[in-house]
Amino acid sequence: MSSHSTSSSTHADSAASTHRDTRAASTVAADLFHDSTITARIKGQFLSKDRFDGTDISVSTQLGRVTLDGQVKTQAQREWAENACMAVDGVLSVRNALNVVPEPHENHGDHASAKHQSKTERLASDTWLTTKVKAELLADSVTKSFQIHVKTFHGVVSLHGEVASHKAITHVTALVAAMDDVKHVDPSGLKVKHPPL
Repeated sequence: MSSHSTSSSTHADSAASTHRDTRAASTVAADLFHDSTITARIKGQFLSKDRFDGTDISVSTQLGRVTLDGQVKTQAQREWAENACMAVDGVLSVRNALNVVPEPHENHGDHASAKHQSKTERLASDTWLTTKVKAELLADSVTKSFQIHVKTFHGVVSLHGEVASHKAITHVTALVAAMDDVKHVDPSGLKVKHPPL
């Protein structure tokens, strides 16, 4: 065999080898991208579900095989996590290494938590009602030109500011009192604005 033939053969082998290496590299890159996409989708599933609040779940994927590590509060959460993984396209298997660690039940803690939740709900309700009253005052032809400050506490609306007349105070009070969710109106902070001398 001539040296030219040997050189051509070596060149061909080298080209084939380079092609195989390139194809292998692209396959690895595709697998890594595919795995990272699966991991991201699974994490998105967990983040979108309130049932996983307060849990600590780690997700890893290799060639479509998912591993779950960390802690959940109940066996139901553990099973749901595995089922959620299997529902994601591209997942071949799931190794569920999640530990079930129930929350400690303490009456004192439960009471404090319920009290905190109740307070949060009340604050949200009062804030919403304040916003609603302000919008109503701005939409009313009589009150829209007045600077009236609104505060709400347990559904009781307090009004502060200056209006044009005692008749306007009566109008504002009646307007707010007629609104849904308003338990009582305190107009004592409203004053009649006196014209400058």
